[in-house]
Amino acid sequence: MSASEMAKAMSAARMGIPVCISTQSVTTVEEIRDGAPSASLWFQLYVWKNRDLSRSLLERVGKAGVTTLVVTADTLVVTADTPVGPKREYNQRNGFSIPIKPSGRLAWDVVTHPRWLCGVLLRYMVTTGMPTYGHYPQEFRSRVTRPSVAEDVRLENHLNWDDIRDLRRWWRGKLLIKGVLSLRDALKAKEVGADGVVVSAHGARNLDAAPAPIAVLPHIADVLGDKLEILADSGVVRGSDILKYIGSGATSVMVGRLPLWGLAAGGEAGAYALLTMLREEIDITLTMLGIRAPAETRTLATGR
Repeated sequence: MSASEMAKAMSAARMGIPVCISTQSVTTVEEIRDGAPSASLWFQLYVWKNRDLSRSLLERVGKAGVTTLVVTADTLVVTADTPVGPKREYNQRNGFSIPIKPSGRLAWDVVTHPRWLCGVLLRYMVTTGMPTYGHYPQEFRSRVTRPSVAEDVRLENHLNWDDIRDLRRWWRGKLLIKGVLSLRDALKAKEVGADGVVVSAHGARNLDAAPAPIAVLPHIADVLGDKLEILADSGVVRGSDILKYIGSGATSVMVGRLPLWGLAAGGEAGAYALLTMLREEIDITLTMLGIRAPAETRTLATGR
């Protein structure tokens, strides 16, 4: 079990906000529910080539937490903007890849960080062995160092609107589509039954020519703001960035990797401290603007 993923869920629960669990997380959504029973869990789905396996995963997600009479994941977030692995030169320079490839540089990085070596890697090796993707079926569950992935659980690179229609039939809770960057796609998302969209450029890490979410968000919100939940993410590093998205029409903002930075620096306390910092920065910015609530930034931005 990954203490870090559990810690992230617990820090979000303390803050009173949802935490989104990925298909490719090391810790399963069932384990996170057991360890953080008060957390509001969302689930981020990367659709596999084998649709039956994806549907079985959704059934697991829906059923987990029944022992506590809490629905584990009431919101499904479908990532639609990663049909292929993007070219990330900074990962290549740093020697990072999935699967992880052993190298002299990587070995040196590990031994020169004894706290991480003892607190994370050795703990895995002693308890569960090399980490695996917890949500993958047992027969397809592979170590993060394994050079290949079975075809059935490769990420679908031809995801289409018929797939979204299928997911809408399978999933009874809320359904969000992440990676929308045009009004046309937002309208289509509404047509196929999505409850909302996440206007996102995947943190600008996938396609460097994609428009910035802040540039397309106002138009989407003007047309669909009263018909869909409009969320946004990408580029959030301060509380004021959250308010910029709210002012541009988002009802909520996903903060991406920020809690992971706090987690890496100080565990659960670090993740909670970073979320607290964001909330404090929001309060400071609202005070500077002379308004009481984040939603009022929309009035400032539009004059209505």
